[in-house]
Amino acid sequence: MNVPSGATVVLVASETRAGLGRILRDIDSVAVQWSDHPEWLWRSDDESDCIVVTDDLIRSGPLDVADIADVTGSETGTVFVAFEGDERLAARALNGGIDRYIVADDDEDLEQAVTEAVSAVIGGTDRNYEGDETRAADLELRESLIETAPIGIHVLDEEGTFLWVNEAFASTVGRTPEELVGTPYRGLIESGHLPPWFSQAYDDEVRDLLSPSNDIDTAQMSAVPIRTEPGDQRLFDVHFALLPPEDGEFAGTVTALRDVTERKEYQRELERQNERLDKFASVLSHDLRNPLSVAAGRIELTRRERDDESSHLAVAENALERMERLVENVLTLARQGKLVGETNEVSVDEAAREAWLTSETREASLSVAGDIETVDADETRLKQLFENLFRNSVDHAHADVTVTVGSLDDGFFVADDGPGIPESERESLFEEEFSMADGGFGLNIVRTIATAHGWSVDVTESEDGGAQFEFRTGGAA
Repeated sequence: MNVPSGATVVLVASETRAGLGRILRDIDSVAVQWSDHPEWLWRSDDESDCIVVTDDLIRSGPLDVADIADVTGSETGTVFVAFEGDERLAARALNGGIDRYIVADDDEDLEQAVTEAVSAVIGGTDRNYEGDETRAADLELRESLIETAPIGIHVLDEEGTFLWVNEAFASTVGRTPEELVGTPYRGLIESGHLPPWFSQAYDDEVRDLLSPSNDIDTAQMSAVPIRTEPGDQRLFDVHFALLPPEDGEFAGTVTALRDVTERKEYQRELERQNERLDKFASVLSHDLRNPLSVAAGRIELTRRERDDESSHLAVAENALERMERLVENVLTLARQGKLVGETNEVSVDEAAREAWLTSETREASLSVAGDIETVDADETRLKQLFENLFRNSVDHAHADVTVTVGSLDDGFFVADDGPGIPESERESLFEEEFSMADGGFGLNIVRTIATAHGWSVDVTESEDGGAQFEFRTGGAA
């Protein structure tokens, strides 16, 4: 679309959006002005042919996306570029009269989308709505906004009939937009794509939005199950916004849907992890604390009966006290569902060496590479991770095993020169085994601590043929 010579485009964006300014300057016949203050919109004049606004300033500024068109006036076209757009923002932009809504997912696509949007707005799109224009014409003018949104969007009239549907929503239920427009949305309930309760829930949400006591303009239903055409059930967060009323009467809604199936599955996995933590806490409480209490009592009785101040008893008592502290600490964390507390930059070198001093290492030796720097971690949990790995090496390798802590490009590793772990058994090491006999208990703790930090852990073979545990943290040097 040709742009009239001498057209003026104003970009309201932070300095970090310099690339957007370059795109605009590349449009023939366009003069570009720049402002990095949202307040500029109130000072704009009617000589601007198009205003391009980015979401980063709107999110942090005093202006709401739904107010942009009102502030700039009907004579000035508005293009909204969303770098962090979501379904709520898209619905508010649509409802507020933004002429074009662009999602900045890819630089190459963004250049084409911005060029086309500005050209369309300046090159002849009529934004002066006459009183006798129909609602269908109004919706048609916003068609490009709905089409560019990376989410399912549809518009219903006051009777619940589809007025407009974008491809993303239509394809979800195995229809085309043309097949859905003019049909009641309740037909998707009858076909099994929407759950039976959706109709009542929709009516309740609309009623709440229309209530005089309501001071919000959007509503949400979370994790709505929708059956897609292949027959899979997916979960969607559904956001509603009211269309502008006609003669003061309810005119319908615009709805945006985002697929949250994977996010909900992740939440369920967290719940399952919490259940495992509860089981873990029970084992600690019943299977470990009672023997510790017995051992501590026997040490005290031995001292009384023999008046023995042997250093061996002191060492044993210190070890029991440390085990008791660890049990109490892990119990608290497990029951709170919080394995990692406050994180800081922790020296991997120092944490490994301190963990070695508090571990039963017998004739084993530790080697720590000098090029390891720091990792963002809970220091107590990191030391506990090392202690469990050191104990695993000492218990399963030869008496004078050498344990090495070294750096990876994106993390660190703990290796030994023992017999190694067969590849077929490596994954099973981390299974939910709470038996102290086979070492599964300690290695399960290792994986749990790593996962709580957002790290991955893999088992490989060390350079000496032993076991090597690799932690990808993204922050260790």
